[in-house]
Amino acid sequence: MVTRIGRFSPDSMNYVNVARNIAEGNGITQPTLGFNQRRINPDDDIPAPLIAHPPLYPLLISWVTRIGVSAPVSALLVSASGLALIFVLVFKLAAALYGEKVALTSMGLSLFYGPLRYIAGFAWSDSVAIALMLFCLLLLVRKFAAERFVFTAGFIAGLAFATRYAFLPLLPVGAAFLIISSPSARRIRNVCLYGFAFALVAGSVWGHNFVATGSLMPSSRRAPADLSETMVTAFRSIFGRYMIGLSPRLQFSLFAVSLLVCAILLFKGGIVRRTREVFVANNRYLLLAWSLTYLIFIVAQRSAWFFGEDRANEMLRIAAPAGIVLLICWTSLLINSLQVPLSGITIIVLLLLSVSIWREARAMTQVPRFDLQQQVRYFPRLAWIAAHTSNADLIIGEDTVDIPFFLSGRRTLSFSPYPITEYATYDLIESYSRRHCAAYQNIFIILPNHGLSEGQWRAVYGNFFADLIFGEIEKYPAITLVQQLEDASVFKVQCR
Repeated sequence: MVTRIGRFSPDSMNYVNVARNIAEGNGITQPTLGFNQRRINPDDDIPAPLIAHPPLYPLLISWVTRIGVSAPVSALLVSASGLALIFVLVFKLAAALYGEKVALTSMGLSLFYGPLRYIAGFAWSDSVAIALMLFCLLLLVRKFAAERFVFTAGFIAGLAFATRYAFLPLLPVGAAFLIISSPSARRIRNVCLYGFAFALVAGSVWGHNFVATGSLMPSSRRAPADLSETMVTAFRSIFGRYMIGLSPRLQFSLFAVSLLVCAILLFKGGIVRRTREVFVANNRYLLLAWSLTYLIFIVAQRSAWFFGEDRANEMLRIAAPAGIVLLICWTSLLINSLQVPLSGITIIVLLLLSVSIWREARAMTQVPRFDLQQQVRYFPRLAWIAAHTSNADLIIGEDTVDIPFFLSGRRTLSFSPYPITEYATYDLIESYSRRHCAAYQNIFIILPNHGLSEGQWRAVYGNFFADLIFGEIEKYPAITLVQQLEDASVFKVQCR
């Protein structure tokens, strides 16, 4: 279905752009300078090194393109493959810790887990990272079989970090689990093996970032929300967003009722002992340890980083790695409380699987395949760029990451809404254009019409862009108006 819907956010577009650069031999670089970058320096070149996101997902996309699949479709296929692996690994992990009944039910319920379906519909790295996280946890609980599982688990944890930085907590969680669960004679050895394997992968990411920019990690952007708001949003995403479309309050109420019913049923058999069996015994505490540590990490991170105005959907996305693990815990509690027979569970899961397959098949038949060229023809801004510019030109504007996505090879300079990127100023644009003038035939500034008021433009994009949009171009002698489009304004920068 994802190849039909074709949902690409700005991050998705940048992943595709980076993958194209990798495939063309330009390294792990992006053709859009300034995207996910707080400050732009006039000396910065294009393409720019990628450090805002780790490189594994664009690398996977570039590898798929080698079989002749376009980069956008490859990105969707990689995400869909990650989703398929998640279902398998949810079953395997639940089976290793709880048995077949919990495994079947967990897999069936995960087919309809709203946050998971939401992120899998986009060309995002999340599904791949979650699959790697589940694989790491599965290897850790099987660590007693051989030490190679410990090393492989650390390596997989490093790959998860190389896909999404947010999976750094796999390092301390895995190390702590090995300290607690390993025999005393092998404890230090196991922790060292796990940490060394993680460092092999993560170290290469940090090394690339430091060589490229002098920084191990991307710089932070202070968020306008406080810690309590972020915690509430995370709580609602985990406990009130199983099915997208239903009221979060209703979903939380149903979840609370299910816990109450389970508590009443478990009370008859000794609630403390039974709860310990469900959540702690036989290495099962690893699931809760991961979920709690990860949630603390992202709440702390997201209260200190700006990540847009749509906090609910963004938190829905980033809380999913904890939610999918907690789904296994909740399922085990439900199964142990209700004592549902295996035959009944099998019938329910087959029904859920049939509904899921029917839904995917209907989308395949009713939704046309995503067409990039249709998008270019539909938007006057993109159509004008396609007709009047070439790969020898530089295009400056607001969130211009979509331009090289739709028109491969274009180079752009991007300013995102403040505070993601600092305001564009005339001095910065003139200085950058003057220093890089010889590298381009033309330098354009193309600003979309958002329907914002002048005050909103000045607050979000700064005075320079606002002056251009609202006709005060005479302040800037190096800027001339080229054309007024239906959805954008086109300006040219004179730098020679």
